[in-house]
Order: sequence, then structure tokens, then C-alpha cells
Amino acid sequence: MLLRRSLSTQRRSLLGSEYPKPTKSTAKLVCGKCENVLVATHDLFFLNWLKGVHVASFQNIALENVKTAAHPRSPKEPWKHAKLRCCACDQDVATRANVRGQEATLFSAKNVSFQLPLGSSPIVSMSGLPSDLIRFSSWGDLLAQLTASPKLRSVLNIRQDHDTTQSAAKKDPTSDFKEFNTKLLLAESGAEVLSLMEAQHPRSLNHVNVLTAFQRFAMFHIQTHREIFAMKRKRMGAMASMPSSDSDDDDTLIALERSKYQRLHLDTMLIYSTRFWTFVDELERHVQMHLHLVPSRFLHGLMKSLIGLQLAPSGVMASLAQQVLYRLDQDRITPERLVHLLHGFASLCAADRSAQAWLPELFTRVSDYVLAQTDPVLTPELLGMLAWSCAVAQVPHVGVATQLLETARTHKSPSMAFATQVYQVHLENWPGTPRLPDATLETFKAKLMQQQRTNISSHLHRQISTTLERMQIQHANEHVLSQGYSLDIALVDAKIGIEVNGPMHYQLRRNPTEQWLMGSTLLKMRHIQLEGWTVIQVSHLDFTKLPTPKQREDYLSLLLEVATASRERPPSPA
Repeated sequence: MLLRRSLSTQRRSLLGSEYPKPTKSTAKLVCGKCENVLVATHDLFFLNWLKGVHVASFQNIALENVKTAAHPRSPKEPWKHAKLRCCACDQDVATRANVRGQEATLFSAKNVSFQLPLGSSPIVSMSGLPSDLIRFSSWGDLLAQLTASPKLRSVLNIRQDHDTTQSAAKKDPTSDFKEFNTKLLLAESGAEVLSLMEAQHPRSLNHVNVLTAFQRFAMFHIQTHREIFAMKRKRMGAMASMPSSDSDDDDTLIALERSKYQRLHLDTMLIYSTRFWTFVDELERHVQMHLHLVPSRFLHGLMKSLIGLQLAPSGVMASLAQQVLYRLDQDRITPERLVHLLHGFASLCAADRSAQAWLPELFTRVSDYVLAQTDPVLTPELLGMLAWSCAVAQVPHVGVATQLLETARTHKSPSMAFATQVYQVHLENWPGTPRLPDATLETFKAKLMQQQRTNISSHLHRQISTTLERMQIQHANEHVLSQGYSLDIALVDAKIGIEVNGPMHYQLRRNPTEQWLMGSTLLKMRHIQLEGWTVIQVSHLDFTKLPTPKQREDYLSLLLEVATASRERPPSPA
């Protein structure tokens, strides 16, 4: 048995900060490699099966944080249906199996750990401190430890195998929904999720099915983009353009990489298909009708999925905002989740004019509520995320900004994310907020400049720069402004900047002509404009439609002419 003393390990989420901490009263089964939460231990059973002891779950909730892969031993051992891997680090953590005629998730003792509630562990590590994370070499070892330690048995609360499969096998009115949810959780790709949803009659779906399908589709979409990014980092494009080699192995490797890239590219195109938008319509209908029925963790999961897809249907966002405010009065959402939700609203709804009707109330009430909470106290990172979200949404909150800036004064080792968020909030210059010392500001500004330098010039950026050179227009690439921001292309004398925007800068819209910028891009543009610059946004969709150099020159010439005219226009009388 391995022990680890209590440490405040932070886990990253899609929204850029930590996952919500486990509740104080619940033990968790987590991935042994990355400590990603898999399932609460009260959903687990001890099984005496196949001449051994297993820890298993018969609940679909055990499948939410794993992804499915084919099991190599299934031909010889048919009861092994699939391997289950951690969504965060891709480590094998369990096997999906048929246990006595019932589907179950069997966890691997060597690849998982137990995370105990802080302060409740009966086990002390060699350092003399309570251990909040324990691991066992086998489930038999765990069972022996539980027999010797009644307190540990009480904390873990793993149930015994009495009539688990019999009770699970009993049909109830919702069994069809549960069976379909299992199919969704075991799907191996976004295309399979869409196919399952297409094949299912809408009347045979409930709101949990739809939310599960949406979250799984978003998870696969995000993973696909990560794989594509990893391939680009390896310069697979350059590898594919290499001259043919005499080695058959090299040719085979290149062909496999090309095939993989094409498959991944096709997977990313699913979000532009008709069946995806039909699925979004179904999601919007269920959210508007049934969102009040789901636990708060589903709200957080839904927002993570929307952020991952950069998707913000107006009906979904409005219903989500209403639910947040409704549950706020009942203390049903933790401050950490509230901050993550506001971060999502700011990123997705900053360009939505219809959202301006409810954004101010949402941000003001949630910010007031979060500041009023004393247990737990917000970490500096969460406080920075909250203030940054208010800045993006253009809902000034002096209390949040004041607490953030006071925290920044004494923060000894600020992360890059925290420093850049504090600096951007400072640039908002809200009335009534204190100023940071000049030395601290310069440090945080340097963090912003460092973050900007990590941006890699795209092929589209180089094309636009080449076009400007043909037009004999002097310009600077990656021009750093006095604020610390970097402009993709700058006509320094004219104070005209060109920002080259790929798909990550825009919301996913049903109508491709609706180019709504993400909140972070809008915040940067607003700050640059405060310095007296005129910013031109060049979309990848617009520029790539122009096949000839002459068309590209005409397009840029028109944009520059409009920008120059707007700068020369005299100010309107007060």
C-alpha cells in the first residue's frame, strides 16, 4: 500500500483553473497517474468473482470520466468488452465487463488510488502526517486493510457484493434511458455519438441522455484538436512533403500519418454538419424544459462542453444563466463552480447583444455572492478568473477588483495566468479601484509579453504579410505595444493593426457569415483601441476564399482604406 501525505494538489480544467475540490464528506476513486476523479467510492462494490476480489461499479456515472478502447483480450475472454482509459491522461484504469450477465466497470487496483476527505484519513504516512491519497497493490490488500480498520471502511463506504447484480438487473421505468446512456458513454468517437442520437427517436430520449451525448461529443472534439495540434508540432506536414524514400517502412509510416491526419480532420468537420446542428436543436429544447431537474455538476459540465466547442446557442445560455441565479438563492452551487460558469459566460456571450439584457445582473449577483463566502476562501487564481470575467463582460465590480489587486500586492509567486489577468483588469481602470505599485505592474506586464511571445505565426499570417509586401506597404510583424500586447501585423506610422484570426478566435455559429469574436479577443481589441490604434480583424474564412494574389490585394486594400478613413474622420461634436 502506497501513502502520500496531504498536499494541496491543483487539477486543471477546460476553463483554465482547478477542478472543484472534492466534498469534505466523500471519498473518491481517482486515476493513479493524474488524480483525475473517476467516481465516488459509495458507488463501488466488492465483487468475489472469477477466483478473485474486484472493485466494481454498476452505475453509468463511473463512465463519465473515462473513454473507451477495444480490449485486446476480448477474442479469448469474451466477458471483457472494452478497456476504459482516463480522459485526462489516457491511462488504463478499468475494464468494461459482463459480470454474471450484467454490465459492470471493473477498476484496476494498480492504476487507481483513493482520495480521502481531508482530515478524515485514519492512516498516517511515514512523515507523521495524515495521508489523503492511498493506493493498494491488489483489491485483496484493500479488503484486508478494511477488515483491520473500521474507520477506513466507514470513510470509503464501499459496499459488499450481496444482491448487486440481481437488483441491477431488475427493470424499472427508466431502464431504457439508462441503457441508452450506457451506449453513449461507451461510444468511441464523436461520429458514433451523433449516429446513436440519430438512430434514437426523440421520445425515447430524456434530458440526461441529451446532456451526456453533448458532453461526450465535446470531449471527443477537444481530444481530436489536441491530437492535430500534437501532429503539427511534430511538423508532420513537412514530413508528408518529403521526397519518396527507398525504404518501404518510411513510406508506410508517412502513409499512416497522412491517413490519421485526414481522419482527424474529418472528425473536426462534424461540427459543420446538419446532423450536429439538429443535435444542438434537441439540446436547446431539453435545456429549456428540463435543466432545473439536473444536479449542479451538470451545469458545470455543460458549460465546459460549450467552451470546448466554442458554442453558445442563445436559448441554452439564457436558460443556464437563469438556473445559476435560481440556485444561487438556494446555495446549491459552490463558489468555485460559479467562477468557472462566469468565465464561460464571459468568453462565449461577450459578443451576443441579446445576452446584454441579463449579463449585468448575472455577473453582479454572482460576484456579490462569491465575495460574501468565507468558507472556502477563493484562491488567487479563482479570484483572478472572476475579475477577468467581469472585465470581458464589461460589468465592472469594484469589490472583486479591489480584493484582486490587494491580493496581487502580496502574492509572492504569481503564475502567468494570474499575472496576465490582473494586468488586464488593471487596464480596465475601473473607478474606485486601487492601483498596483509600478514594480508589480512591470512584472505583470512582462508576464503578458511573455505569454504573447508564445503565439506562433500561422500560415495565414505569412500569406497576409506577403500580400502587403507585394503592395509595397511597410509593416511590422508581431509588433509589441507599450501596453505589452502584440499585434500580428502593424502599420506603425498609421497606427493601424491587423489581427489574423483563426477559428479559435470565433464562436461556432450555425450561419458561417456570423463572425462573433470570443471574449478574450474582444478584450484585447478594446485595450489596443484605448491606445489610439485602429484594429482590423481578418478572418480565416474571408481570406482563404480569395484564390488569386490580385483578389487578396484588393481585399486588404479595401480594409485599409476603410480603416484610414475612420481615423481621418473628425470627432462628432459633443
